[in-house]
Amino acid sequence: MLLTTAYHEPVPRTLGWWAGAELFLTIPALLYAARRRRLPITQVLLNLPFVYLNKAVNLYYAWKALLVELILVPLRLSRGLVIYEKGR
Repeated sequence: MLLTTAYHEPVPRTLGWWAGAELFLTIPALLYAARRRRLPITQVLLNLPFVYLNKAVNLYYAWKALLVELILVPLRLSRGLVIYEKGR
């Protein structure tokens, strides 16, 4: 968003840079993991959109925890997040 607002770049170009940077940083790690675990590379790359779905879910829970623990608990409107469930 900095490119669009501060440098007045068009939104499609900014999205293109974002997508390029994301792929540049994500694909090598996925290829390395696929090779290391001996998984088919095509199967791993076909699951790439789910990385972003996972990021969206994690973002929701991170904001929820931030809101509850830093705002609702000090105002005594919530007991806080007292149950910890470790996921995979």
